Amino acid sequence: MLNRRRFIALGTAAVAASPVRAQAFPSRPIVTVVPYAAGGASDVIARLVGQQLHERLGQAVIVENKPGATTGIGTTFVARAPADGHTLLLTAPPFVIGHYVTPKPTYDVTTDFAPICLSTTSPLIVTVAPKLGVSTFKEFIAYARANPGKVNYGSTGPMGLPHLAAELLAKRAGISMVHVPYRGGGPVVNDMLAGQIDMYLANPLEVAPHFGSGLKPLAVTTRSRSSLLPQVPTIEESGIPDFDLSTWTGYFAPAATAAAIVNRLNAEIGAILSQQETRRRLNEQFSVPVGGTIAEFKAFLQAQHTLFAALVPSIG
Repeated sequence: MLNRRRFIALGTAAVAASPVRAQAFPSRPIVTVVPYAAGGASDVIARLVGQQLHERLGQAVIVENKPGATTGIGTTFVARAPADGHTLLLTAPPFVIGHYVTPKPTYDVTTDFAPICLSTTSPLIVTVAPKLGVSTFKEFIAYARANPGKVNYGSTGPMGLPHLAAELLAKRAGISMVHVPYRGGGPVVNDMLAGQIDMYLANPLEVAPHFGSGLKPLAVTTRSRSSLLPQVPTIEESGIPDFDLSTWTGYFAPAATAAAIVNRLNAEIGAILSQQETRRRLNEQFSVPVGGTIAEFKAFLQAQHTLFAALVPSIG
């Protein structure tokens, strides 16, 4: 058995050593995995934050794009990475949606990852083609109810966020629409301008440049109006209560990453997101920087799981 002096000496040594271990992070470059192709919104955010994270932590921050398998390739890579804080994941809604869509995932988003920070949010916009002849969201719903099955909508693919958001809207509004899936937002917008697609629940960045060319923004999907599109009402304002859906990005680490490292990353990323220049540059992408605590991010993710756990099976 240890005598009292020996016990105290060991305890003192352990306390003295703990700051050294905490200070050892990061000890080499940090890799931020983005499970999308280069050039998209998540990629832009990862590079913007990564540049400043490098300056704050004194280690290079490398962004690696690992697209494929509906974000599964990059997400699996991070799930299996060493849990030392040097491999991070910056991802978006498919992170949660895939949990209810993929039959046999190679990871479990509820247990294999440590949430770090909700980095950005952005509403989707109910956008219609000029041929419909409607000017408000209420007029669009009235038109769709009067013409069941005659209104079509585009999406970026089955079970993507625009598809799920449109189906949620149809259920809440009591309307019937025809889904036309595409392989990206650009072709949807082109066909809307050509009069072949009636409606698209779009990322603002995709459609805002065309608001002067005939496309009409009718409502945003978030509970509150967007500070970047203050003139566009919410779906809730327009008569459908409790409608709150956004696209988002967030940082994760492998599940076993030490709490001290996760807390430090949360603080550093949050500080970067609060800077005026960061906000300005993200606003140019129609993204609103968030930050906040780990507990707040976990609560946000739980709400996402509750929503999609009910919605995905109802679509089939």
